[in-house]
Amino acid sequence: MSKPRQRPPKLSRERLIEAALRLIDEDGVEKVTVRRVAAVLGVTPMALYWHFAGKDELLDGIGDALAERLDLSGIALDRPWDDRLSALMHLLIDALAAHPGAAEITMRRLLYTTKGKRFVELGLSALSDAGISEDDALLVGRYALRTAVAVAAEPVFTGIELPPERAARLQREFEEQAVTLSEGDFPALRRMSQQLQAASDAKRYRDIAVRLLTEGIRQFRVDLVGPDVEGRHEVIAD
Repeated sequence: MSKPRQRPPKLSRERLIEAALRLIDEDGVEKVTVRRVAAVLGVTPMALYWHFAGKDELLDGIGDALAERLDLSGIALDRPWDDRLSALMHLLIDALAAHPGAAEITMRRLLYTTKGKRFVELGLSALSDAGISEDDALLVGRYALRTAVAVAAEPVFTGIELPPERAARLQREFEEQAVTLSEGDFPALRRMSQQLQAASDAKRYRDIAVRLLTEGIRQFRVDLVGPDVEGRHEVIAD
């Protein structure tokens, strides 16, 4: 006697988003389609349209879901503005690095989610407490977000944007050229040629990026308002 056929698990927005994220992690956001997500889940493409009108809406849903995963509970609101900004940058970079292929769409959806808006509010408040004008704070904040995306999605650590075959070919080409580098013309490049193509320390890379950003903003603040302006610390209720 044959066993009764089991029903497939209920198709929810969460299952669709997780399936799409797996595709993004494997092949990049450009390769995600409604048809491919449906194939991963073993359903027809029409089944997805109950939840998302098409690919654009699906990508927005992914960005929203990832933005809502930001854990802001560790941001100490009584700390100086630069400590808060540094903590926010580390938090965002770590969150984006979990799915680097989706970093761009997550950043675009920050203002459309509760956690995302809270994150932006905390960042702008830190810049305001530094004495930076509202117009400049928006520009600096935008630059900080772009920095977070670039750092989180750095291909040398994530491998995204380079298929394995192309990465291997580029590695061989570089190694062939490295041995021909002239010590007189390219001494630094020759010394560091081995490290140049290696995925070294991702954490150190991110720490340096956040420090450079924070130090740059600190100097920008000094140039604008002078070194004696103290940050104003306001606790924003959750």
